[in-house]
Amino acid sequence: MIEAAINALLKAEAGIPAIVGDRIYPSTLPLTIPVPAVTYEIVSRVERTTLSSAEPTVHVRYRVQIDSHARDYDTLVSLVSLVRKALANKRGDMHGVVALTIRPEFQGMDHYDEDADIYTRATDVLATLSEPVS
Repeated sequence: MIEAAINALLKAEAGIPAIVGDRIYPSTLPLTIPVPAVTYEIVSRVERTTLSSAEPTVHVRYRVQIDSHARDYDTLVSLVSLVRKALANKRGDMHGVVALTIRPEFQGMDHYDEDADIYTRATDVLATLSEPVS
């Protein structure tokens, strides 16, 4: 559920598809995919149940890491800026997710993979939402 919302928000930020096309992937970047590209993955999921535990939904907080990948540093910086914009302080019911709130949490250091000739930078966001009790 949260994955679809993150993917949709990234694709909705016009500058991101202009740079990466449709290269937005869950988890890790496939080796055969050219860059620039964006990947995202769930880092953690924490449920907060109510005292009665009788409600039909549960409040859930996700930490999601979004990695931007590019061949050159300037493209990386532009892409990271657009990712932060796409996911900054979003609130409401969207993309099938009820009571979604997303806010930037952390931006990681730059990483350069010499063998692959790819620059990468991580951006973490916190997303809180209501999910049906399973």
